[in-house]
Amino acid sequence: MLVEVAIYKIVPGKEAQALAILEEQAAAKRRQESCRDARVLSASRSVASPTTDPDFILTLAEFADAAGYAAYRELAAEEEKAGASSLAGLTVGPPTFGVFE
Repeated sequence: MLVEVAIYKIVPGKEAQALAILEEQAAAKRRQESCRDARVLSASRSVASPTTDPDFILTLAEFADAAGYAAYRELAAEEEKAGASSLAGLTVGPPTFGVFE
């Protein structure tokens, strides 16, 4: 099992747009055969920690194995080249990103 994690710092006032794009990306991940789950979590929706910066969004995706994740990344790279679902102008910078096994 591999888990992909990304934390995005969103430009204030752009959360709704960023959430829509990230939710679309999560849905695309869930359609991948090896993806067990993909979620988008917004700090602004958190009732457990009201002091959390509301401009952070966390994405999580769980894949069955490394081969399935690699296949997903190849597809995602092609979509990024085509300019699909761009977060340009919606984030403060690139996400903090990691893949954990």
